[in-house]
Amino acid sequence: QIADKIIFKANQPWLGIGADDWPGHVGGVHIRQILPESPAAKANLQIGDIILGINGKSWHQADDMAEFVKTTKPGETIELEILRGNQKSVKVLKVASMMGEPFVLLD
Repeated sequence: QIADKIIFKANQPWLGIGADDWPGHVGGVHIRQILPESPAAKANLQIGDIILGINGKSWHQADDMAEFVKTTKPGETIELEILRGNQKSVKVLKVASMMGEPFVLLD
């Protein structure tokens, strides 16, 4: 049966945010979406927050930050430096895992 042959790609590290570059600014990644029950939601991140850095490393482009997150492991703790309005803070998140896209294993 095909249902028995559906395989999921390896778990992927996941923060549960949608982000894009922060136009007109030198550094930081703009949070445009936060998924419910995600590590980002549990850390009280908000839409409109700016991620200035992760684990002490500054980020200027959302794609670069996403590539870094892919190098983390589910269960790993990371520190995000956040700008909300004029206030900077540090949020600690535990990276979760997200199942990859399913594919069918053919004989």
